Amino acid sequence: GFICAAVVLRLPPEPERGLPDAIHRLRMRITEIDEAHDHDGAVDDPVGDPAASTADETKPAPDHDYRELTIMQAVREIMRVRTMWIVFAAGSVGEFFFSGLAIWAPTFFRRYHGLNAAAAGSLVAVLAVSIVFGIITGSRLGDRMLAHNPTNRIVLAGVANMGAFGALLVAFRFDSMPLVIPFFLVGGFLIGLPMAPLGAVGLDVIVPQLRGRAMAVRSLLRVVGTASAPLLFGYLSDLHGLRSAMLFTMPAMFVAGIILLLAVHTYVDDMEFAQAEALRQQELQEEAES
Repeated sequence: GFICAAVVLRLPPEPERGLPDAIHRLRMRITEIDEAHDHDGAVDDPVGDPAASTADETKPAPDHDYRELTIMQAVREIMRVRTMWIVFAAGSVGEFFFSGLAIWAPTFFRRYHGLNAAAAGSLVAVLAVSIVFGIITGSRLGDRMLAHNPTNRIVLAGVANMGAFGALLVAFRFDSMPLVIPFFLVGGFLIGLPMAPLGAVGLDVIVPQLRGRAMAVRSLLRVVGTASAPLLFGYLSDLHGLRSAMLFTMPAMFVAGIILLLAVHTYVDDMEFAQAEALRQQELQEEAES
């Protein structure tokens, strides 16, 4: 921790909060105006009302400074972002299963496949590596897909969640280890694949001055999910057996994937609103400083 802190202190200062988003929004408005000018010769005001120019005209443009909101006011603002709720819900399901598998998978392989403690622990360690590999692959693939369509990261995450359901269903349903191990590791890879794209989407749709508090809410939900998973798996295991506990809870991954695809219809509007508000907040800050 001390080493990381020393390195960070020597790095160049980070950009002013919200400034990159505000600049991006201005560039988008200039592009829209140029296209309108080429189309019919009319030129609109490029910075008249940035929040009102977003695709979602039904969402009101707040007139407050987000930096001055109380915690509860900030949480209410975050709750209004539809995409954020979808990302919170789907991300929590993935982290729920990651936590449950980390605790109970060694016991599962010892109980149903006769592995000793060292072999079962090693297999779960390989699962962790596959999840990390999925996170890295998802981050790179998501950024590349973003260049073609902003919603591609959401589609990637949704399909990965549904794929993880299928892979883990095979891994926990059958007894043949040559079949189980590959699907178990593929399931881990697919659990990790959506994490980075969903993190990026969650930042895209939040006004920069609210991102710290939004991530605090997400962290709270993450802690609740990861803490409750081992308890729920253990409770269901006592009632129905560990294999049944795995299979009973697994469809939630598929449902989370379907829910994620709903964000395809909300993501662009929420992102444009956040960028427009970043521009408005930048103007408020410049007025206050002057």
